[in-house]
Amino acid sequence: MTLLIMLAVCIAALFGLGLLLIGGLLVTAALLPHGHPLADRLRNLASAVPRWTLRSALATEGLLAMGLCAFFIYAVIRFG
Repeated sequence: MTLLIMLAVCIAALFGLGLLLIGGLLVTAALLPHGHPLADRLRNLASAVPRWTLRSALATEGLLAMGLCAFFIYAVIRFG
């Protein structure tokens, strides 16, 4: 149960950092003059952050699932 809580906290922190990154990129882009090429690049980068965040969260859950399966197989072989 504690492991699931830790996973939930890690994923929540990951999404929180993603939101902060998006906000920072968009605020920085808004501070630049209109038509500035860097502002367009920052907006494009901000639009890609949710996909990266979701991919990272799914990879974290996948690694945890593989680790739990490996532990279960080890326990069955060792103590079965």
